[in-house]
Amino acid sequence: MPLPGAMPAVAVATTTATATAGHDDVDDNGLVYTLDAALEAVGYGPFQRTLLVVTGATQLADAMELMLLPFLGRQVTCDWELSALQESAVSTAVFVGMLLGAIVAGVISDRLGRRQGVLFTTCLCAVFGVLSGFASSFAALLLARALVGVGVGGAPAALSLFAEWVPASERGRHMTTFLGFFSVGAVLEVGLAWSIVPRFGWRGLLFASATPSCALLVVMLCFERALPESPRWLLVRGEAGRVQRELGRVASLNGTALPPGTLAGASTVVRGRGSDGGGAGKGGFDGSTGRDGGVAGLDDAAAAAADDGSSAAYGPGMRALCGHSLRLTTTLLCVLFVIMAFIYYGLVLLTVDLVSSTNGNGGSVGGGGGGSDDGCNLSDATYGEVLFANCAEFPGLVAALLLLDRLGRRRTISLFFAGCGLCVFLLTNEKLVPALRFALVFVARALALGFNQGLWVFTVELFPTPVRVQGIGVVTACARLGGIATSLATAIPSWAAKFSLCVALSVLAAVLVLLVPKETARANLGDSLATSVASRSAAGPSVGCGGSSGTGTVKVVGADIYPC
Repeated sequence: MPLPGAMPAVAVATTTATATAGHDDVDDNGLVYTLDAALEAVGYGPFQRTLLVVTGATQLADAMELMLLPFLGRQVTCDWELSALQESAVSTAVFVGMLLGAIVAGVISDRLGRRQGVLFTTCLCAVFGVLSGFASSFAALLLARALVGVGVGGAPAALSLFAEWVPASERGRHMTTFLGFFSVGAVLEVGLAWSIVPRFGWRGLLFASATPSCALLVVMLCFERALPESPRWLLVRGEAGRVQRELGRVASLNGTALPPGTLAGASTVVRGRGSDGGGAGKGGFDGSTGRDGGVAGLDDAAAAAADDGSSAAYGPGMRALCGHSLRLTTTLLCVLFVIMAFIYYGLVLLTVDLVSSTNGNGGSVGGGGGGSDDGCNLSDATYGEVLFANCAEFPGLVAALLLLDRLGRRRTISLFFAGCGLCVFLLTNEKLVPALRFALVFVARALALGFNQGLWVFTVELFPTPVRVQGIGVVTACARLGGIATSLATAIPSWAAKFSLCVALSVLAAVLVLLVPKETARANLGDSLATSVASRSAAGPSVGCGGSSGTGTVKVVGADIYPC
């Protein structure tokens, strides 16, 4: 039975950890607790809410840098007399930068820390966002916007940092709230363009859009505790002592307390290969002796993960993502992100066209109604239409917030894809009245935002800590490919063909997401490849402390603590 006062189990899979009496991870009473148990005890309070605002604001800033693109392209084309190809290059440069940024930020965040990754990407957005406004040539503008794109592409760093500070029981709804900052930024940018472009031109819009990134950078640099390092990343690096001190500070801020005992160094971490058959092995992901001590030893499932051929378990890179334990997950997520981006961006374009045609603008954003567009300056009616189109995302955000924890990640995302496909299928009926057609597109856009946000949440939870940001970066890069495919698909002359393609992809995605090996709703985040293998192992619960060497050993099962 668990010792009195132990935290209730918060994990379905069991993990055995052993530690000798000489390790710092075990106190005089032989009690240790896991990081997941500590996060549950600390709870969600003022600390996490502050972190949500700081990290979520990066999403708001990124959305503003992206949503200004259609306004920027039109204005720059008129001022500098650009060709259509040059106008499209302004947006393409950002997406190419995002493709690169998704990979670069992932490497930085997994090797140097989540905080460094967020600082790097925020700095790029702030500095080159401002420099974009000073661009004196088309080439200079392209370069500045591409580097802004690198910063925007690094969004997974902030998402991972926030997720790794949130208890499993609270993670679903608060991560959805985090992603909701993007929708707020998208709506805010349209209002900003509406008020600034007619008076101050595109340069004024660029300066104003870079302001959130600049303000965030100042806050992050001047107030270090506003952006703390991820406890999971620190624990993987063997810094259990530092993590315990940070957790104590957070507990004090939240008005809670840590469990009795001492934080286990890495109770679910794949250790070095030099383990002695269940005895105390080597600590640290690089095979060196773990700093601050560490819980050592591997169960059979963990050993399998360490020897499966992918096993630089903490060696960042594609070897781990394409190894036995993550290969299927990585492949499915890459395909799902391509489809997600294709459908989402396709519906964004469709929504703008539909709103314009419904208001008598002839199917184009620049038509009449409430003023007229002169080819360079948008009418008030057009700004209002784009603003209303972006508001379609909020119902989807609310639906994701309500369903991701209740139905689970896989079923919710599958339901959103299927519902979106049904709406698009109904749109193939050419006899629909304009109001009903717009209503279907509005619902489809909301559902698209739902599966978009759901996939982001799901992806963060599926990848283990050592490769989490790199994994998100890889699948995000695939999403950029989906966006490029959308621009190519716009050349298809038949609306029926476009709709049919969206329907087929929606159905395919609804099925594929159900094939993802692991459901993560309310589950603890994985800290190693061994965790994902162990959770699927048929060996059943771990077998106590047998085979361990030394005295004073302990066994950790989920968050329950057993003496040996």
